[in-house]
Amino acid sequence: MEHWLAGERQLKQFVLNAVCQVSMSYVVPPIIMFLNKHPMVAKADLSSLTRLVCGAAPIGPEMVDEFHQKHQNCYVGQGLSVC
Repeated sequence: MEHWLAGERQLKQFVLNAVCQVSMSYVVPPIIMFLNKHPMVAKADLSSLTRLVCGAAPIGPEMVDEFHQKHQNCYVGQGLSVC
């Protein structure tokens, strides 16, 4: 079990490092939730991030509002398709 937890921490750090280095990214709702809730994000510099496009599932306005409260210079849009 401890090995799995170490992998989860490494994955979260990898995602955070990747998001800190780009200005725009396509993400899924769990990444928005991670950026909203995880304590390691509070220490990260996300100032280069100006746009997130969220797909695969709809996100609620509450999740977008929470993100905007912390990252006011970043636009969050949804990219969904209906087949």
